[in-house]
Amino acid sequence: MPTLTLLAIILVVALCVVLWLTLHDRRRLQRRLNGDLGELAAGNFVHRSDAPGDLGSSFGRVASMLLAWVAQTLRSSLSLSDAVRDISGASEAARERVRSIGGRIRLFNEKAQGDHQRVEKASAISDTISARNQEIVSTSRATIDDLKGSEGAIRSGKTTVEEAAKILELMGDSMEKLSTDVSRLSGFTQSAHEMASAVNDLVGRIDLLALNASIEAARAGEHGKGFAVVAGEVAKLSQQGASYATQITGRMDEIARETARTTESIRHLSEVSRKGRASAATITEQFEEIDRYVGRTVKALADFSQQIARQAESVQEISSINDDLSSFFGQFIQEAQTIAADVSEQECMEDRNIEICRSMEGASQELSDFTQQFERVIAQRLLDHCRRVRDMLLAGPLDNAALAAYAKRSGVSEFYLTDGDGVITLSNSASAVGFRFPDDPRTQAFEFRQILGDKSKVVVQKFMKRDLDGKYFKIVGLSRADRKGIAQAALNLDDLVRLTL
Repeated sequence: MPTLTLLAIILVVALCVVLWLTLHDRRRLQRRLNGDLGELAAGNFVHRSDAPGDLGSSFGRVASMLLAWVAQTLRSSLSLSDAVRDISGASEAARERVRSIGGRIRLFNEKAQGDHQRVEKASAISDTISARNQEIVSTSRATIDDLKGSEGAIRSGKTTVEEAAKILELMGDSMEKLSTDVSRLSGFTQSAHEMASAVNDLVGRIDLLALNASIEAARAGEHGKGFAVVAGEVAKLSQQGASYATQITGRMDEIARETARTTESIRHLSEVSRKGRASAATITEQFEEIDRYVGRTVKALADFSQQIARQAESVQEISSINDDLSSFFGQFIQEAQTIAADVSEQECMEDRNIEICRSMEGASQELSDFTQQFERVIAQRLLDHCRRVRDMLLAGPLDNAALAAYAKRSGVSEFYLTDGDGVITLSNSASAVGFRFPDDPRTQAFEFRQILGDKSKVVVQKFMKRDLDGKYFKIVGLSRADRKGIAQAALNLDDLVRLTL
């Protein structure tokens, strides 16, 4: 499109020239204007025609218009190129970030789904634990009730054992009393034996007396018959007494034997009673120990039941939190999936933007290719001015004021002259004096520093944003002729319309 516009302008100029030729000296003007048109066709819009009168002025105005148009085209081309490059870089960076964000969202979504499943599993486990805790609490309470019942039974058994111990104690006392009574009975039996012995002695004396009486009655004859009868009765009585004494002795022996057996039984019962009392005391102590153990167990189970109950409340609260988390994760997963879909859509849009930028880069490149011929002409003009400044150095001393005057006449924005170390010593820009061309290859000025090592090197840069101020400059450079150093000419795009031969 710019080429067609340029051609149209050239055709208009040519038509004007043709019309003019019909009114003036055709041959002379034809040669001049052919040369002028050749310069325009070559892109030398800074060329000024030496045609006489209005024709030269008109040609100059057309050339100025074309130069302004070129400046605007270059500005648009550079701005478009920079914008496309920035947009393309931003789109690619955005696409990478979107991809990175999408990847992280997908990973986070997967993790959230895993956490969601774990939370649901934890919630189910919490419900199970809560149910089991409730069962444990119920069982613990039932066990406490049973132990309390056992505690009552143990206390009742303890009371029964204490009563049995009292009964055994009373029975022991009764056995001791009975043993005393039996001992006394044994004394009575001994007395009865002694009495039976006395009776036997008495019977023996009576028998002796009856025998003596019988002897005396026989000796007395008839007068002793009555006494003999008495002696016979006494003998009979003696025999009966002896029989009774024998029976009493036998009965007393039986009583003595029974008494001995009873005494042994009483002694055995007393020993059993004593052992029973000791066992009852031991059993009572054991019942007391069991009672204390059951009491401690009841207390421990009660504490355990309370802890389980509190734990069940905590587990129930955790289960409620897990339910809330499960609901949150469910909503979060849905939102993450929506965001992931939006990110995927944004990624597609960024891909589309990159495609558009590439298409624009193509158009920008075409425009840049179109402006290259003008940049070559401008570069040549800058190099011409740079050489003239270099010649001015050979001609004699040059200061910043003279350099500024020449910059104003030539339309060149800035001139820079360095020493052998690349430090600017002369410039129409006071702020540039003292600047040293860096050794860093990443800087824009590094390319010019290579001139210090190769005097034949000529550096021409395209219009580009200057690192210093972000303005579009075209800079050329070559070696100084008078000494080691660099001579630079820089043209601000805004000053293009002022550039002269």
